[in-house]
Amino acid sequence: MDRAIKKGIPWEEINHRYNQDDFLPVDGQIIEACDQLEAFREATLSIEQGIGSKHLSELLKSVVREICTLRSVGLEAGNHFWGPGGA
Repeated sequence: MDRAIKKGIPWEEINHRYNQDDFLPVDGQIIEACDQLEAFREATLSIEQGIGSKHLSELLKSVVREICTLRSVGLEAGNHFWGPGGA
């Protein structure tokens, strides 16, 4: 089996062609999506705990915008914030 690292493969192809343990697939877009969701969680918890600033509020807005673009990796994350159809 070819163990060469292949870059630039669309997530659809990764999920349909390489989503097997033999390939050890890593989808960078999914990892990026997880990073965005964690940034949202951290910012939300900080605000709920009374840690607030203009910078943190702007960061939260930016992260929510990014999360709403996760459609590109097959997730409809915006639905969790505003329901079907997004913002």
